[in-house]
Amino acid sequence: MGRKRDPKRDEAFDLYKTSSGNIRLTEIASQPSVSEGKVRGWKAKDKWESLIAGEVEYTERSNGDETTPKKEVPNEDPTSYPVDLFLKAVQIVAEAKQASVSLLQRRRG
Repeated sequence: MGRKRDPKRDEAFDLYKTSSGNIRLTEIASQPSVSEGKVRGWKAKDKWESLIAGEVEYTERSNGDETTPKKEVPNEDPTSYPVDLFLKAVQIVAEAKQASVSLLQRRRG
C-alpha cells in the first residue's frame, strides 16, 4: 500500500490555482513549509498548469499517491486512435520506463 497523500500538496496547488499560476514556487513552498523542489515535483506530477487551464480533470487513485485522467479529451480526427487507447499506451510506457511497439502489443491485452 502506498503512502498517504501529503495534505500540503493540496494546499500548495490551492495557492497556485488561486493565483492563476502567477506565483513563484518559492512563495508556495514557504507557506506550507516544504522545499521548493518538492513543490516543483508536485507541479509536474499533478500537471497543475493543465488543471488550472481546465484541459484535464484528475482524481486520486486508490493508493492516494498519484492521479489519473478522469475525463477524455474529444477525439476530432476520425483516423486517429481513441484517446483511451493512447492514455493506456502512455501508462504502459511510463510504468515500464521504456517504449517499443512489441511492449505495447504484449501488454495491450
